[in-house]
Amino acid sequence: MSEESFYKAKEIYGETFYQLPKVLFTNPLYKGISNDAKVAYALLKDRFNYSIRNNWVDENDNIYFIFTNDELMSLLSSGNQKVIKIKKELDSVGLLLQKRMGVNKPNHLYLLRPEVEATDVYKQVNSSNVDTSGNVKITLPE
Repeated sequence: MSEESFYKAKEIYGETFYQLPKVLFTNPLYKGISNDAKVAYALLKDRFNYSIRNNWVDENDNIYFIFTNDELMSLLSSGNQKVIKIKKELDSVGLLLQKRMGVNKPNHLYLLRPEVEATDVYKQVNSSNVDTSGNVKITLPE
């Protein structure tokens, strides 16, 4: 194992990460979508932040972004049909809206907030109580 493979304390702060909301794994509304769609949501959220910095807002003050299928195909190492399917999945659960802008113009994409219910918060808070000792424990809520 080479020395370059190890994380160094001073280098760890320079890493960047995609954010993947926990609610996509706890809310029954999102449990049916594929993990590819969940990862795509994180990628789109990252691009969404770029739009905020560039003040890309529509006439209703809604933030939009542009992310072509080719860009998403490249990041996900997927084909066009898979990317279209992923976008439809996100659209079907209310996480993505695509607004057509005309012929030969990229769609404006709107990332929508996931629904969060009290049970999702409960599940997320209690997930920190997970036993990592290797023993299986089943704990039911009171």
